[in-house]
Amino acid sequence: MSKSCVPVVHYYQSLLQSIISTPFSSCCPLKSISKHAMTAKSATRPSTKRQRQHQRPSLLPIITRLQYELAPIHAMPEGAPHPSFPPTLLHYHLLTEDQLDSIARYYHQWVNSPTIWTHSYPTVMDWNAEWLESVGQTKGMDVRMHIKKRKFGRFIGLRGCDTPVEEAEERERWQRRREEMALKAGNMSYWGRRGFGQW
Repeated sequence: MSKSCVPVVHYYQSLLQSIISTPFSSCCPLKSISKHAMTAKSATRPSTKRQRQHQRPSLLPIITRLQYELAPIHAMPEGAPHPSFPPTLLHYHLLTEDQLDSIARYYHQWVNSPTIWTHSYPTVMDWNAEWLESVGQTKGMDVRMHIKKRKFGRFIGLRGCDTPVEEAEERERWQRRREEMALKAGNMSYWGRRGFGQW
């Protein structure tokens, strides 16, 4: 150890010894120490604290919003809510894709297999499994998951879950292409049964 460090070491050793030998009753209360430390910190760096407040909003409003309770929807005609129906907004955001698919089928919302109860709810999900599958193939699973969650959010009455115009137009184009392909395949099958196209 260098000679220049000796006075510093002795100082901290004496300070530690004085703290140990001081009776606890004569020490400052922990609240006072904490308050004093916070005051000293805020006095030394007031600008940093204000900058953090501007850069990072309070989490309290977000936590409060995520605790918002959701009213369960009972399946028609006399069924109970789906077992995975989210009780709060937080649980809604944590739903998996498999759970969303199961919920849509449970509430008769699959366009590919509609029932007499499909339109018995305040609104419909318009859950077209084939179109959603094509979205996953062309745009990725994250986009498909976002669309499914938004459709379910609209079904249970959450605000901000309306279908964007661009998405509706894209789905119309997809449906038109499918109809054209089906018509073309039907014509080819029709003429094929009559011997045309066989060379």
